[in-house]
Amino acid sequence: MIGRQQYSGRKLEGSERGGVLVLVALFIFVLFGFTALSIDVANVYREKHKAHDATDAAALAGVLKLGDPTVSVVQQASDAIAEAEFLANTNGVKHGEITSSNTGTIQVGSWDGANFTANTPTYNAVRVPAQRTVTNNFGRVVGFPFMTATVDSIATIGVISVPYGVPACYVGTVGSTNLLQNWGNVACSSSSGNWGMIDLCGVLNPGDVIPAITGGGCFGSVGETTTTRTGVPNKTADGFTALYNSGQRIVVLPITSDFPTGGSGNVTIQNFVIVQLLNGGTGTGNGWNISVQILGIGFDDLRRLGLGPVRSLVE
Repeated sequence: MIGRQQYSGRKLEGSERGGVLVLVALFIFVLFGFTALSIDVANVYREKHKAHDATDAAALAGVLKLGDPTVSVVQQASDAIAEAEFLANTNGVKHGEITSSNTGTIQVGSWDGANFTANTPTYNAVRVPAQRTVTNNFGRVVGFPFMTATVDSIATIGVISVPYGVPACYVGTVGSTNLLQNWGNVACSSSSGNWGMIDLCGVLNPGDVIPAITGGGCFGSVGETTTTRTGVPNKTADGFTALYNSGQRIVVLPITSDFPTGGSGNVTIQNFVIVQLLNGGTGTGNGWNISVQILGIGFDDLRRLGLGPVRSLVE
């Protein structure tokens, strides 16, 4: 009986060793699989990064073709697409990778500060998409021969400006003198209580107003929709006084649609006006105003005066 027990024990021990070997082999196989998958995923991310760099460069190049007043809007769009395609191809994104993307083509349209809309009458942005198919080195062994990397770049062209909007109905001609003030005091506007501040720099609280006026400016694009900031007469006045006293006399302001009546709302940037501050502002409350001379209007004058426009990647 003892001998049988010892024999049975040795037989069980051998069986256990065999089971451990199977488990080790299975573990090695799984570990190899995860390692292989990690290598393939890292390769996909690397290719995605390369493709995104290329579409970023393409969008930034294409958007430079927008905003030229000497070229028709249709021709601007055509030139922007051609330039973006050329830069994308030059940097390794093939035409087929663009056509296989979610939009299937490079698009010209408008960026309103939050969303891109293709083929709109106001062109201020270029979108360059791509989808790259990356062959797996190890994944194909287990039935995953490839993975796809999708990228999307949007660049817009605009201006660094003081976030104080001037209603389009009030903008005069180049060389004329205007007053910046509470727009409820302007005959062509019924926007009582609006002091011109718009939310390009996050001007959501009264304490934001002076830094926004005296700071380095904020990026805005023609066609962009933004909210207004009302009820800050003293802050607006103090901001422009501080700007004038700092020696900064030439500033760019957005030209907007009319300010909403009696409170907060949205305005759309229609163009940009370059003005020279002629004084630090006079009066208080509803009587405040600051005298300015118009030096130029639009991108052409901005280029002439060396003030823009500038490009920005927004996605």
